[in-house]
Amino acid sequence: MEKFVFHNTSLPFENLETLPKRNDFENKTIVLGLDKNPELILKYADILEKKSLPYLLIHSDLKLNFETKLKRRDFPLFRIYFSEIQFPELAKESKSTDWENELIKTRLKDGADPKFFSDALSSLYLYSSGSLYEKVIETNEKFFLSYLEYAKYYYKKEKYNSVIQAARFAFLHKESNANIEEISYQSLKKITPEKNHISIMKILLKKNIYKVQISRRLYPLYLSLNETENAIFIIDDLIQHYTSIGGEESKLDLKNLKIEKAKIYLQASNIRGAEEIILNEQRKETDSIVWQKLKYDLQALRDSTYKVYLPQQKQIIGTENDN
Repeated sequence: MEKFVFHNTSLPFENLETLPKRNDFENKTIVLGLDKNPELILKYADILEKKSLPYLLIHSDLKLNFETKLKRRDFPLFRIYFSEIQFPELAKESKSTDWENELIKTRLKDGADPKFFSDALSSLYLYSSGSLYEKVIETNEKFFLSYLEYAKYYYKKEKYNSVIQAARFAFLHKESNANIEEISYQSLKKITPEKNHISIMKILLKKNIYKVQISRRLYPLYLSLNETENAIFIIDDLIQHYTSIGGEESKLDLKNLKIEKAKIYLQASNIRGAEEIILNEQRKETDSIVWQKLKYDLQALRDSTYKVYLPQQKQIIGTENDN
């Protein structure tokens, strides 16, 4: 990448914040993104064209075409505009004699989003064999490595939400990989979990090295989304974990999780579930203010739920004609 200078692109390389000056790109090719401020970029490209300075235009919206004399090449999820004189090798889009690559290229041709490409490659993977099977694996690996590079770049820039987005696309092509798992985990630790992070968190839950810490961040997220059953499932898993390891250090975590679970049951008016936890724990810690308070809340819930029904007696009003 030492031969290129980038501006206004979403590529995982260092981008100049302002339009490149001559000393920024001496003996280098300028790569300009058209996704933002395309009118300004195209005017700047005209200046480069007149001065015969090498440049490339890159755009991610394949549905939108720009009026230009430049040639273009379409790739999965992006398009490149270029001068045929400056880049004659790009203009040579001759068909490969490799039928496997041509078949894969045809299947991917009309793709417009990352899910499409992963699904298309998965289908080819399932129903191919021999040399085609090997080419599909090779192509799939290229997609994965591309998204991994994006994740690494965004992590370096401390754009952790963008890391998670890149990781989500990477996992479409490879279900398990230590590099993308670690960078996803480290990013999740630095941001507040959101709903669109859940798919990545579920993947990390399958790894023992991340399971506990991800679980501790996942169940509050489920609670915020009113997904109580999912939250209880994660809490129960954590309770089982801290119970199994024992020791003084786990006691506080265990107590806090049980308190959390009891509160959830109380809020959901689940008297039986709350009663089982609160009475059992209150017997163990008779002097605990927390369990005494929860026991009081439990009784208040009982009183409000099971009210004694006393049928009203019909009042008989006497009259002068009685008897």
